[in-house]
Amino acid sequence: MSRFAWLVLVFYVALIYSGLPEIIPVHFGLNGIPNRYGSKTELILLVVVSALFPTLNAIFVVKFGKYNKVLTLSLSIIFLLVIGLFALIVNQILQAI
Repeated sequence: MSRFAWLVLVFYVALIYSGLPEIIPVHFGLNGIPNRYGSKTELILLVVVSALFPTLNAIFVVKFGKYNKVLTLSLSIIFLLVIGLFALIVNQILQAI
């Protein structure tokens, strides 16, 4: 499930990437206003970092899955939430442009 969510995030970023300006907001204050700008290539870094979560999930399922189903399910939910958070960050960037 987390691999599917990650693939959706990758597809979405690939879809919008060419239409983004070279400089995009990359950090937001608590009020939702951008307070740091950077290159749109930083968005690629976000996708690369988010790839860690499905990878870790797969490793934990192989290592602990047959022994601890609750741990595996909990990690899957956490990883889905983190990837969802990354998707919200991408959405926030698009709204601020």
